[in-house]
Amino acid sequence: MRNLFAPSNRWAPFSAPSAADLAIADGGAAAGAAGIPCVGAGAPALDEAVEFACSSAIAEVGAAEACLIAIENPYADIAPSSIDRIVERFGHLGAIREALLARTDLSLAARQALVRQLSSKLADFVAGRA
Repeated sequence: MRNLFAPSNRWAPFSAPSAADLAIADGGAAAGAAGIPCVGAGAPALDEAVEFACSSAIAEVGAAEACLIAIENPYADIAPSSIDRIVERFGHLGAIREALLARTDLSLAARQALVRQLSSKLADFVAGRA
């Protein structure tokens, strides 16, 4: 059986941060990220399966980078409620928004929330230039 918590090769040119490191970068450790095995043991690789519980923990307390890795993983089982939580927490970030909008299983409500966040961001941009 493959190790689902091995560091991702995606970060090979860098210092290969673990999901715990990514969660700490967002303050997730204060929310209990260190006590969640799948968050504290390292980021799953993009070609490995991730169970609902792990993706839910990442969506709840993981940093934006950890959520992006989970979203981009085609083998990750991500519950619609976890996707909604990622939208709520990180929908304002372009990379997260782009990855979520590329998903075919994105619910209409989540898609609308992302479009609403984007339109708000664009309105603020235009108002700031006036």
